[in-house]
Amino acid sequence: NYPVLQRQSDNDYYLNHGFDGKEDSTGTLFMDYRCDYVNPKTNTIIYGHNMNNGSMFGELKKYLDESFYNTHKIISFDTLYEKREYEVVAVCLSKVEYQDDNNFRYYNFINADNDTEYDAFLRTVKNLSVYGDNINIQKTDKLLTLSTCNNYTEDGRLFVVAKRIK
Repeated sequence: NYPVLQRQSDNDYYLNHGFDGKEDSTGTLFMDYRCDYVNPKTNTIIYGHNMNNGSMFGELKKYLDESFYNTHKIISFDTLYEKREYEVVAVCLSKVEYQDDNNFRYYNFINADNDTEYDAFLRTVKNLSVYGDNINIQKTDKLLTLSTCNNYTEDGRLFVVAKRIK
């Protein structure tokens, strides 16, 4: 129940600014600047801090509990233009890769320009999934990825992948 903001060509601004534009160490939820909320591409990515008090994306860590995962499969994401619903299909643990690493980066997957890119994303999600590799998504699905920090490893990330159902 937070506003999701987006800043043209800048994925850093809302890490430490609130929705009112004032400096705020908790930041706010924000959509990757490469995503189009009016005409979504293959994958819409939303980032937010993993706050200890459960605010922002602090609640995402609950998806690491399988019973929570199984009973909280629907995510609502409303824009100014439409109401959307997504079904959670994967919960994954990853880390920020170094510049010279040759690994697929889930946070760079916005649009599948070809089958090879889509297959690489799906393979990555299957490999990083907490609950196995039976991931029910198709190349025609519109995806929503929620991404936050996680301290399971240095520069760790927790991300939840969901497919649009409405």
